[in-house]
Amino acid sequence: MAVFFALLLSAVLVFMIGYNPLIVFQQAWDGAFGTTSRIAGVFNFWIPLTLVSLGLLVTFRSGLWNIGVEGQIMAGAVFASGVTIFLSIPPIIRIPLAMLSAIIGGMLWSLLVGVLKTRFGVHEIFGGVAFNAISNIIANYIITNLWSPVGGNAQDIGLFDEAVCLKQFNATFPSNDLLIFFSL
Repeated sequence: MAVFFALLLSAVLVFMIGYNPLIVFQQAWDGAFGTTSRIAGVFNFWIPLTLVSLGLLVTFRSGLWNIGVEGQIMAGAVFASGVTIFLSIPPIIRIPLAMLSAIIGGMLWSLLVGVLKTRFGVHEIFGGVAFNAISNIIANYIITNLWSPVGGNAQDIGLFDEAVCLKQFNATFPSNDLLIFFSL
């Protein structure tokens, strides 16, 4: 019922701004599922969100609102990227170490919100939202100023060795089969 009402409300809003809802929904569907490459793109966004959601089950079950998950993902990504970029060790060791460092980075970032709550009485929602913004600023600064060559940007720093990038399932489905397996 919730999905039905969400689609109905979306259709009404789309119609109110002068577009045909059926055409808009068809274009959205084609944009996400029109080719195998697009389906892989959906998987590539879905996999990290699914894995992070498993961690949210613990916090929500304990009665806490972990709104800071975006910041934790960002901190984990920076930690994993740092290991991947700056350690010159074999990929068989570097990849699991990067994954472990991502977990540690996310945990440390969430610890900051936990300390604010337990020591200073800051509600986890406010601390989480604030630290989401701070993590984005810090990550962008690190990526664009410390890790990028002159003129680099956060979208393409070009520093990852291909040997440590997880292999794509195939050329027409550019997602990683191991990550798909873990998310199922």
